[in-house]
Amino acid sequence: MIIPFKTNETINAVGSVSASSLVYDGTNNSSQWNSTFTTVKSNSGSWSTSTSTSTSTLTSSLSSYVFTANGSTTLFNLSTTQPLTNPAAYIVAMNGVVQTPNNDYNITYNTTNYLNLLFTPRNGATITVENIGNGTISNANNPSGTFNVGVINATGNSSFGGIINSTYTGAADSSLTFTGVNNKGGGGAGNYYNDFVRAIGGNGVNSMYFRTNYSGGVELVNSPYNATTLTVSQSGMIGILQNTVQTNNIPSNNAIAFNGHSYIQDDGNMHITARDGTIWINTNSSSDVVLNGQNSTGGVQAFGTFKMNSGYGSVATTYGVRAWINFSVSGGTITTNGSGNLSVSRSGTGTYVFTFGTAMPDANYCITATAQTPVANSDLACNIAYNVAPSTTGFTLQTARYGTGNVDASLVCVQVVR
Repeated sequence: MIIPFKTNETINAVGSVSASSLVYDGTNNSSQWNSTFTTVKSNSGSWSTSTSTSTSTLTSSLSSYVFTANGSTTLFNLSTTQPLTNPAAYIVAMNGVVQTPNNDYNITYNTTNYLNLLFTPRNGATITVENIGNGTISNANNPSGTFNVGVINATGNSSFGGIINSTYTGAADSSLTFTGVNNKGGGGAGNYYNDFVRAIGGNGVNSMYFRTNYSGGVELVNSPYNATTLTVSQSGMIGILQNTVQTNNIPSNNAIAFNGHSYIQDDGNMHITARDGTIWINTNSSSDVVLNGQNSTGGVQAFGTFKMNSGYGSVATTYGVRAWINFSVSGGTITTNGSGNLSVSRSGTGTYVFTFGTAMPDANYCITATAQTPVANSDLACNIAYNVAPSTTGFTLQTARYGTGNVDASLVCVQVVR
C-alpha cells in the first residue's frame, strides 16, 4: 500500500521508504487521484517530488482498519483493548490523504481505543487507519536515518546504528519494556532469566550483562557470564559475591570500594579496610570484632559515650584511665618503670610532682595511688599534698610515715580516671 504525503507531513519507515516520494500540497478532502497517480482531480494543488533525508527498511505487520463515513459520525471503534492514545501511533488517511495527528484527529479510550476525527467526514468517504504502535516488528535496520513510531513490540532481532531516543509520556507503562525469558543463565521453570541489556566495553571485548532474575531482581553479570557481580532484589537488598582474592586485606574482587583506598568485603568474615590496608575491622567465627593496625602509632578514637559489657553483667558507660605511672625511688633518684600520659619529678623527700602529657579538660579527675614502704613493719601513707590543689596540667603527692613525716617510698603506683 502506498500512502501519499501532504506537504510537510513526515511518515517514517512504513513498508519500504526510498530516496524520493510523491508529495501532494492540496487541502484535506479536496483531492482525488487514480491508483497509478497519472490523473489528478483536485480543486487546487499539484503533485511534486520530494527527496527524503534517509533510506530505511522496515518489515512490519500492522493492525489496519477501514471505515466508510456516513456524513455525521466522527468516532470510530478501533477494537483494541490495550490503551494506546498517542495519535502518532496511528496513520489515518481520508480517501488516501494522510491526516495530521492532533490537528485532524486524536485517539480516545473507553474500554477500547477510538479514532476521533476533529472534523465531520463527507458521506461515502473511505477512512483507513494503520496502527503502527501495536504492530509487530520482525526486522528493523536504520543505520543512518530516523525511525518514529508510537510503540514497538519487537519479536526478532532489531539493530540500530545511532542513538535511540524515547519521548514517551503517560502512565500506561514504562517507555522501554522487556518481557519473556531465556535459558542463558540456567534452565527450567523457576530459573529463567531475562537478559535485557548487554553493554560491550570500549575495548570491544569485555561486556556487562543486565538481567532480571526469576523473582524480578536486577543482576549485573560479568563478561564470561559465570558470576553475578551485583544483585538488587525487589525488597531493596543489595548483594555481592564472597571475596576470594585479597592482599594485605585489600580485595581484588567482590567488594565495595571507596575512592580506591577503603573497602568493604566478605570472605566468610566481614572486613572493613581503610587507608590502603593499614587499618581494618574484622569479624571472626567467635562473633568478635577485631581492630587491627599495622603500625604502633595506630589506635581507636571514640567520640561520645563508650559503653560495653565485658563480664560486668550489664552494658554500661565505661570510664577510661586517662593517665598512669609506676616508678621507683632509691637514694632520692626516681626511675620510671612504665607510664602513660604522666611524668613525675621529686621536689623533696617524699614529695612528687606529676605532669600530664595531655592536659585534662578540668581538674575534677580522680587520683588513685599506692606506695610501698621502704622498711619492714611500718605504715606508709600516700596523699594529695596539703594546700596544693590539682590542676588541669598536673598534681602533687606526698608519702609519709605516721609520727615520722615525709619519707621516700621504694615504689609508687598512680592512675588517673576522668
